[in-house]
Amino acid sequence: MKKLSTLALIALAMIATSCNKKKDWTCTCTVNGSEAVVTLYDQTKKDAKAECSAKESNTQYTITGCKVN
Repeated sequence: MKKLSTLALIALAMIATSCNKKKDWTCTCTVNGSEAVVTLYDQTKKDAKAECSAKESNTQYTITGCKVN
């Protein structure tokens, strides 16, 4: 039982830290009717989502539907 508890704690720790891991993400948006993909380097998923969503507020182009992959 003690071994099972230890394995469960290790698995939980791995899951919790993987969400905060920095890596490269892609932000896919529709720009003036065409699909555009931008690479966001060395970011957590939370930061990548924020940066990707911020692209929709660009006033020079019509940018919609931005999603992080």
